[in-house]
Amino acid sequence: MNIIRSDLTAEVTAPMTASPQLSDNGDRGERIRSYIELHPEVTAADIARSFGITRQTASRHLSKVRVLQGEG
Repeated sequence: MNIIRSDLTAEVTAPMTASPQLSDNGDRGERIRSYIELHPEVTAADIARSFGITRQTASRHLSKVRVLQGEG
């Protein structure tokens, strides 16, 4: 993480590491699809909050699951 000091120089305080939740997008996608199948009434906003993704990405996952289930 970079911190800007008052003298406008950057100081590195800790290395940035990827969140384990975001390290494998395929696995995350599978968890999202499973969640949608278990909770068919879920909204894109609910998915976005729960999984830390954008609402647009959540909506895309939701649409894919609904198409696969024959609802789209």
